[in-house]
Amino acid sequence: MQHIKKFISDDSTLVATYRVGNLTENEEARQYYPVGEPNHCMSAHIESAIIDFFGSLRVLAKNRASNGGFQIRIVLTGNGREPIYIRTNEGQGNWLLGVEFSEPVHSFRQVSSELDPLLPVQDLLFVLNDLALDVVNQGGVRNLRVMSIAADREDT
Repeated sequence: MQHIKKFISDDSTLVATYRVGNLTENEEARQYYPVGEPNHCMSAHIESAIIDFFGSLRVLAKNRASNGGFQIRIVLTGNGREPIYIRTNEGQGNWLLGVEFSEPVHSFRQVSSELDPLLPVQDLLFVLNDLALDVVNQGGVRNLRVMSIAADREDT
């Protein structure tokens, strides 16, 4: 993943931007990545951005001894003229699935949650998985590629 910017304000607000689409123009990557498609991004890159952001938030909270709720908001933006497509790869060969396996996102619905980043990681995994799924599901992606979901998950 490339093009990451992070900013910490005086009130402990952490803002991060990740460029998850249009990362390469290398034609050799076309079988794995939507080359030349500026509003297309990969679900795995979205998951990786969420993981990276959470890691940064956890470090910030530890450094400032900030227990308690942090509000997390995730927004995807595109060029505005075309819908966003969240793409994925097929399992075995990791080939890029066609755009017909994605749903166009004409208006992305912000995803948000509140969490304490200093809780044990295993207690936060389900929250992070749900955040990632709420984002990629908007583009028709039903499974996570980077994050794993425990098979013994108990929904309450």
